[in-house]
Amino acid sequence: MDTNIMALEPVDINYKFLYTFIGRTGLYKIADTSTIPQINNKHIEPYEIGYPNMKEQVKIGHLFENIDNTITLHQKELERMKTVKSGFLQKIFDQSVRFDGFTDAWEQRKLGKVADIIGGGTPSTSNAEYWNGDIDWYTPAEIGEEIYVAKSQRTITDLGRMKSSTKILPVGTVLFTSRAGIGNTAILAKEATTNQGFQSIVPHKNVLNSYFIFSRSHELKRYGEVMGAGSTFVEISGKQMSKMPVMIPNIVEQDKIGALFEQFDYAITLHQKKIEKLQELKKAYLQKMFI
Repeated sequence: MDTNIMALEPVDINYKFLYTFIGRTGLYKIADTSTIPQINNKHIEPYEIGYPNMKEQVKIGHLFENIDNTITLHQKELERMKTVKSGFLQKIFDQSVRFDGFTDAWEQRKLGKVADIIGGGTPSTSNAEYWNGDIDWYTPAEIGEEIYVAKSQRTITDLGRMKSSTKILPVGTVLFTSRAGIGNTAILAKEATTNQGFQSIVPHKNVLNSYFIFSRSHELKRYGEVMGAGSTFVEISGKQMSKMPVMIPNIVEQDKIGALFEQFDYAITLHQKKIEKLQELKKAYLQKMFI
């Protein structure tokens, strides 16, 4: 028998309620931590718990079982959607799968020929006139799981913009972090500026679709990591990003591809948010029921 496993046999207590109780209270807190944390009979047997009558135990156990089952279903669907998306990414970008009606060969272009690569800058932090204005100003730390971004943590004034090397980036720009974590991306839903930790991609109108190139973030990241340089930290320049070769179809096919992956990402985000809400709901119930 595995000595790392302890079996608890419920007596006069609902097993689902007991399972939830153990998960809520964390029996590891009473473990012997002199060397390796462990729990045995000497810890469990004297441990006192408070619990309601059996009828209420059953209701509580069922409640948390239903929440856990719903979370599990969303997690499975989330993983399925990610797997399906990954398969389509590979097949579409190696052109083994095409939309009906599209047969023209894709063309290899340099990224700098189909988009402007624009860096950023930071206004002097010692001049208050440059800060807390109406212009959003992003740093790499703000680029994470969100696909679209519309509000930065800090803002600058128009004077701050003019007194620094940062530039106004239009809606649809793909922000690309170029240092200290190369390759994080997001799409601007509102025009903004960035600091110098970006080499942002501004697609040429009717030439490059924003979501099409955003969907190739893994390629952008890999290129940035391989081609980046620096003795203190790896960084890729705008000039080097402009040289990145990309295979692209005509803009109509790009639009369809972009729309497909936007739908995938919307569904994935929806499941993630549902899981988060259910986990928050479970936590709230646990706190109120097991005080």
